Amino acid sequence: MSLFTLEIELLSDATFGAGIGVSGQVDTEVQHDDLGLPEISGRALKGLLVNECSEILSNLKPDKAKAWRRVAQRLYGQRGEQVPEIGRLIISSANCAPDLARALRTSRLPRRDMLESLTAIRRQTAINVAGAPDDETLRAVRVVIRGLRLYAPFSFYIQGEEKERALLAACVMSLRRAGLSRGRGKGKIKARITDRPLKPEQFAATENTFVDLTETWFKPFRQDVLQ
Repeated sequence: MSLFTLEIELLSDATFGAGIGVSGQVDTEVQHDDLGLPEISGRALKGLLVNECSEILSNLKPDKAKAWRRVAQRLYGQRGEQVPEIGRLIISSANCAPDLARALRTSRLPRRDMLESLTAIRRQTAINVAGAPDDETLRAVRVVIRGLRLYAPFSFYIQGEEKERALLAACVMSLRRAGLSRGRGKGKIKARITDRPLKPEQFAATENTFVDLTETWFKPFRQDVLQ
């Protein structure tokens, strides 16, 4: 089973919410691993890709959309009371660079220090019709600082066909924003597919030799929809 990597670069601060807050600190906490390093769960990543896929299909001509919808069902699976969600795409959480994680693990820094070194807290409040802050609406939200890169390994449960890879590449290229407060300028990202290995000892050594597969995988989709 071939492993590939979905790489995500934060072009602006972003909040990938963990669904919880920390009393006395933040109302909205970000997803992070056991070390305190920011992450995006595999489930959240798949959800983002499925949403992009839906947007793409809705903008295709009916005949093209019907054909690519069958590809999407094979790739992502299908929901329904009698139909389990089984798709060929298997994607794990997106984490910080593996060599960085290994170095920080040996440093034994407290998890809170790890988290605070790569994040910041932003405070916001609602404004009423008079242009003044509404009472009791001040919220503290943690954001992951822009510039960070996250890496998610993925593979195909059954060998991905050319069209499935093409549609996945289209979804990845379409993925421009993620997380909370996207309408307020947060969560701008750039994503790509590479063959970069995520073993710590190999990661740094492939800095200048890994291959960006996104455009190559995307070509069959572009050729088909432009016919």
